[in-house]
Order: sequence, then C-alpha cells, then structure tokens
Amino acid sequence: MRLALLAALVAAVALSSASAGHCASYSTSTPTGRTACDTDGSCIYWVWDDCHAQGCFFSFWVYEETNGYEGLQRDDPIVDDTCHGMIEADRVLF
Repeated sequence: MRLALLAALVAAVALSSASAGHCASYSTSTPTGRTACDTDGSCIYWVWDDCHAQGCFFSFWVYEETNGYEGLQRDDPIVDDTCHGMIEADRVLF
C-alpha cells in the first residue's frame, strides 16, 4: 500500500515537472499596429486576427502594455502568449 502511494507521488511530481518544462520562456505576438509609446514605456497595441479557421469572421483586439514584459503578450481565445497563465498577459482594452 505504501509503495503504491509512493509510486503515485513520484509519478505526479515527474509529470508536473515535465509539463512545466516546456514553458522556459514566454512568446510575443506581432501586433497589427502599435501606437507611439509614452516616455514611461506604456504602449497601446492593436491586433486584427483573420480567424476564419477558428469559426469567427474577424477578431479585433486592443491591448495596453501592462505586464512589464517588452512586446505584446496576449491571452485571448485566439492566441495565448502567457505560457498557460504562468505570466500575466497585457491588459485587453477592447
């Protein structure tokens, strides 16, 4: 009984370590457009996705740079640049 419990615990730790290992870094989306950034580093990005393959006609997103990571990190139904929530995405304004 204890051996089975220990084996299950070891397997769970090994699987969780393996699944987290693929997220050594986040990705950055290429925005369709970007306004000029302010001197404090705040930026506004806009993205127009052509998402017919995902079942929508179009998808327009406006993001504000808020997470402290350079570039646009999205977390929306089309793109996830957050390593499955391990980093915070930039704020969606629209």
